[in-house]
Amino acid sequence: MIKEVNFIKTCKRPVYNLKDWAKSRLKRIDFDVHFASNEKHKEKLAEMFARENPVFRWFAHFYFRELQTVEVSGDDELCVARLAMKKLYEFCGRPLPDYFPAEPIERLYDPGRRHWKDLLGHLKKARVKTEKDRLFVEFSEDLQHHEIREYQGALPQTIKNRLRGKTLIIESPKEFHLWLEAQSSQSKSWFSRLFKRSLP
Repeated sequence: MIKEVNFIKTCKRPVYNLKDWAKSRLKRIDFDVHFASNEKHKEKLAEMFARENPVFRWFAHFYFRELQTVEVSGDDELCVARLAMKKLYEFCGRPLPDYFPAEPIERLYDPGRRHWKDLLGHLKKARVKTEKDRLFVEFSEDLQHHEIREYQGALPQTIKNRLRGKTLIIESPKEFHLWLEAQSSQSKSWFSRLFKRSLP
């Protein structure tokens, strides 16, 4: 029987500075969780890491089995992984948890979109100017270069862009708007007003 083990990962902030070639060759999911570092938790974590955990071997077994019969779609690259996890739960005789994703993870959660909405909305650390068929994202002076690079790296590959100093030139504004507005209950007029705001 495979035992469930809760894996705890500490992450101060997600890193988006991947090279363009790497973005098309991997699927990365960030788990931004807080680990309360006290002696009790440290002991528990050390105990978990010291114990042999065969979950990945079993997952790989089911994954390669499913890979032989399922065609991977570009719109749902993790479909085989979800099927493998379902087989794993079935093998263990456990029901799927309520939080188990029933659809592509990109439809459920996009941390890059959340960071951009924070940047433009709550933090107000950038403004967007429209000029013909391009957008100019002007970042505030107090943002460091590596922070700007993280925002640039958080954009999907479908959004063509280039960085010039502290201005990000987006050459596919339609894709940018569609991405930013996806899963948003806010109206388009909110984005129109936002893009006219000045830097603090």
